[in-house]
Amino acid sequence: MKRIIALFTALTALLLTGCSGNSEPASTSQSEPADSEPASTSQSEPMDSKSEEYSSDENKSIELDDETLALIQGFSLESFIGFDGNTVEKTEAVAAEKGLDDCVYLTFDFAYMRYATPIWKNSAENPDLIDWNTLEYNDDTSIILSDPKYFKVKQGDVLENGLTVESAKSVFYAINECDENGNISKEAVQLRNEIVLSGELTLKGILHCVSGDSDYIDSDGDLLFFADTSDFSYIPVPSTSNSGMDIITKSADTSSGFAIVCDGYRFYLGNINTVNTDLSGIIDSGDYLETEITLDNIRISYSDVGGKIVNADIVCVN
Repeated sequence: MKRIIALFTALTALLLTGCSGNSEPASTSQSEPADSEPASTSQSEPMDSKSEEYSSDENKSIELDDETLALIQGFSLESFIGFDGNTVEKTEAVAAEKGLDDCVYLTFDFAYMRYATPIWKNSAENPDLIDWNTLEYNDDTSIILSDPKYFKVKQGDVLENGLTVESAKSVFYAINECDENGNISKEAVQLRNEIVLSGELTLKGILHCVSGDSDYIDSDGDLLFFADTSDFSYIPVPSTSNSGMDIITKSADTSSGFAIVCDGYRFYLGNINTVNTDLSGIIDSGDYLETEITLDNIRISYSDVGGKIVNADIVCVN
């Protein structure tokens, strides 16, 4: 294993888009498991007054109450195009709720994700990656990843990396869009998605232990893992609010001269003082460690308030 001592200030760009007047509360923070349910504008379970059986797909039927059915039927779009290019009917929703802004939020029992593209560079291997005087990256990789290849997952699906989808949920709402000619149309926007994956995944990359509280969202002792996307083809990435683009990760540590450019998003693995895995003698505060790590209980999520969150538990560090 290769150790690189450094202090870290994350300057990772986040894609934050949303609907004006959206009443969705703040997203789950990075230190909170992604499968912990934050305060939400969607009702994930039917209310007590059940009046009609409703089929969300050919293999599953649920009962929805009259209020939920009315909200679904009143949703301003009959259907919309999902991130995988296929049509989603509003009648596929398994729950619905109206926000304080009268926006109707539909919950579906599926979510969209993609695999990271093989974009991976760091200043240890590429000393000319960044100009430290201007903080401009000298690589030819744009921060915008166009046309990401998203696909739909549901509970029980087995991914190419061997992980199983334990749960999947997404929430959409409709907004008015105005084109350059002043024509107004309705468009569905993803408010939030959450995917929980079971099984172990072994990845190579760089593990960092934060030293001191940063100006970003990191705290002293937080463990961050940047996966080497050039080494493995099936690193999970959550979808954002825009199916046609995503933002790659660019992080720079000005105090030590260490920078990373990669697709996907960093894994938050907990805090070194509280994780179950004993990391004494493996990594110290402020370290960057080039290593191989085995993870499980991977939770990937996105909200238009909190951006991407990728959490996992450490099984072992090799």
